Amino acid sequence: TFKVERILRVELLNDHYNVPAEFEPLELLSGAWGIWFTGGAPVEVVLHFSQRVAARVGETRWHRSEQTSVKPDGSLLWRAWIDAPQEMMPWIRSWGSDVEVVAPKSLRDIMAEEARRMNDLYEKPTT
Repeated sequence: TFKVERILRVELLNDHYNVPAEFEPLELLSGAWGIWFTGGAPVEVVLHFSQRVAARVGETRWHRSEQTSVKPDGSLLWRAWIDAPQEMMPWIRSWGSDVEVVAPKSLRDIMAEEARRMNDLYEKPTT
């Protein structure tokens, strides 16, 4: 998958390409958050959304594999099996402090480090 805006140069070749008959793009991308896929087994992503945004998150189907459950306090536990969880990071960030990454640990660690850096940024006096 390529982003057209990033193509710097195009050269017309005389080579021909035939799409293999067994190629199933929907199957290939079934675990993708958007367009990233790994070819390996998808990773379970578990997110805990605060009750403040639980209804908004729950009213939309974000991924074909997602499962949600409302907790007794009104918050929402969201899970899905994603090929490349890092592709979800902008979406996760968009929920701010209303979402906690529960799993996988690697994604939780990345988001925790970003939160520390953001805290450091906002702790400094403005210039």
